[in-house]
Amino acid sequence: MNRSRRNIAREPLTRSIMLSLLVAMLLLGSVSCAAQGPWDSSLSQITRPYRFSFFRWHLIQFAGLLRPVRIPREAQQDPTGYVQAYFALETQARALQRAGQELRPEQRAELVRMRSVAERIIADQVAEAFRAEGIYNPLDRFVHLPVMFPPVWFVFAPPPHILIVSPRDEIVQIRQVMLVQEMDVATMEQIEAEVEALGLSALVTPIGGLAATYPAVVNTRTTLPRGIETVAEEWLHQYLAFTPTGFHFVLHLLHLRTNREIAAINESLAHIVHEEIGERILAEHYGILPAPEPEPPAPEIEPVFDFRAYMRETRLQTDALLAEGKIEAAEHYMAERRLMLQPEGYYIRKLNQAYFAFYGTYADAPGAITTVGEEFQALRAESPSLRAFLSAAVTITTREDLYRLLEEQGIRWSYLAPAH
Repeated sequence: MNRSRRNIAREPLTRSIMLSLLVAMLLLGSVSCAAQGPWDSSLSQITRPYRFSFFRWHLIQFAGLLRPVRIPREAQQDPTGYVQAYFALETQARALQRAGQELRPEQRAELVRMRSVAERIIADQVAEAFRAEGIYNPLDRFVHLPVMFPPVWFVFAPPPHILIVSPRDEIVQIRQVMLVQEMDVATMEQIEAEVEALGLSALVTPIGGLAATYPAVVNTRTTLPRGIETVAEEWLHQYLAFTPTGFHFVLHLLHLRTNREIAAINESLAHIVHEEIGERILAEHYGILPAPEPEPPAPEIEPVFDFRAYMRETRLQTDALLAEGKIEAAEHYMAERRLMLQPEGYYIRKLNQAYFAFYGTYADAPGAITTVGEEFQALRAESPSLRAFLSAAVTITTREDLYRLLEEQGIRWSYLAPAH
């Protein structure tokens, strides 16, 4: 087996690095539990029975390093075909589950075995794609050191749920709490109701992946393209944690330094990079090319419902109502807009301030009102390579930093940076 097939996680030096990261994560996690507001003790009591245990998660994963994973001959000869076969079996398992059935016992065992091998193949493909772009570790902008750090390591597993907390009079994320992986809707709504009784807006939602663990978590309920993109995205978030952009984001999450711009900056940067890396992997290994831009409808044809425009309009009107102090009117408006989506085939369980506070941090998401994503796209267009773009972008911690880089590239915008 060549080096690209080796399980790098078994190497002694890498295991030491992993252990160091784990200790750091546990220390950071303990800081994040410190009380920060008048309702924090109540919030802690509400969420305590449902909190995701980072310690237990890492203990299980690091114990797994003691169990060797055998790479079967078919995976060595055709790694791409093996990954495709794994996703086909995973899709079959989900279809049976929706029908109230299950895989046969021998198929379940095969799925578990294939999953651990597919994880290693995809990790190698992601690492190879980043290396091909000259992206190895957070020291890239200072010195060329061809060592991947952190090593690409992830597992396919149900990710934790996340509780997002926002004030009712403003759309801003003031807390997020990781909750257990398995949770039914009734429990989610119970937690939300108890948090809302504190005078806050709350949303409990599943997530697609998590970089705050090592290995990262990528949802098993995903497609091959989305799964590969998520692996690249979560690794990049771990990479960014050792740069100014990511470090300021961590400080913000831990409530050690408030920076309301940093979430959109961090997510927009990660989105551009992981999208390019994902496209490269899918094209080179799986023959999947990016979908072409859809043609605009002819004037005489009734336009297709535009979900993004609808959610952006909803967000802007909600912001306007909240700015006028009309909290109940804003909440009633969001509830009505949620119901109006259903005939169009869009089912959102809960649409409130916390929903927009969470999803609004993704500049490309429906309902986002920031132009950070467009600004980063302009910066990328003027960069000679993905590595050059990333090396410059990881120094950005504020919008002013971003505007300064844009000006250096001769890119001008018709608006000014927001005042602070």
